[in-house]
Amino acid sequence: MSASPFDITAELEALGVRLSAPKRGRPAKYSSDAERQAAYRARKGGRSITVVLDDELGAAFDAYIARQHRDGNAALTKSEAIAKLLRTQLLRKR
Repeated sequence: MSASPFDITAELEALGVRLSAPKRGRPAKYSSDAERQAAYRARKGGRSITVVLDDELGAAFDAYIARQHRDGNAALTKSEAIAKLLRTQLLRKR
């Protein structure tokens, strides 16, 4: 396949002409989403765990969180609720 007679890209690049415009906006701080997420976790100082609940318990937990939001405690997240349960029920001094 031969180059088109109207394609002068190679000639312009040989002359040092840059064909792409410079990127606009703020330069990227992280090279990937994984790096960005790792930096977020390091700043927050938290540890991520996965919790698997059966459907009935999961629905009841979602309803509890929704009820807390309706009662004016909108700052309570699922992570905060689980952390509170761990502190008050599982890790308490006996």
